[in-house]
Amino acid sequence: MRSLAFALCVFPLALDAQQEGAPKPAALEIAFLDSGYTLSLSVPASEIVGFELPASSAEEKAKVAVAISDLSQPMTLFAVTAEAGCATATANVALVGGEAGSALGPDDHRPEFQAEYTIRCSNLQALGEMRFDYFDRFSQAERVDVRVQSPGGSHAVAVTRETPLVDLSELM
Repeated sequence: MRSLAFALCVFPLALDAQQEGAPKPAALEIAFLDSGYTLSLSVPASEIVGFELPASSAEEKAKVAVAISDLSQPMTLFAVTAEAGCATATANVALVGGEAGSALGPDDHRPEFQAEYTIRCSNLQALGEMRFDYFDRFSQAERVDVRVQSPGGSHAVAVTRETPLVDLSELM
């Protein structure tokens, strides 16, 4: 039954993303652990660096390097209250599908940045809101489809530039 409820919540988000020729929106999965949480981010490269890959000029290659560096700092992109005492334990960022010389066909997947983070917290109950400063850093970002996995079940919410907050205390 929970799977059906989750599917009904996520299905409208997926339909919105299937506009003809449009890249899928960024997606962030949050999964709570005993002493923190994990984040899994996938985002179209064009939303992060402002152009379709592969990067050809030195300037474009520098933008990709800066993007990887910025994406490697999840606490500055997805900020939580200081009272929770959270810090990044691991951060792994990769660019997938943007190899030089590869041309995209109509059915090919667009290049995207993928990131996996582990966040440790000394007071998880104080987590409260997550503020998406991600939108401040990446000016072309408009929406992130968020899925939260917790002992209480799965929840889906679309976070936008206009509403860049998620109240995690209600979803844990």
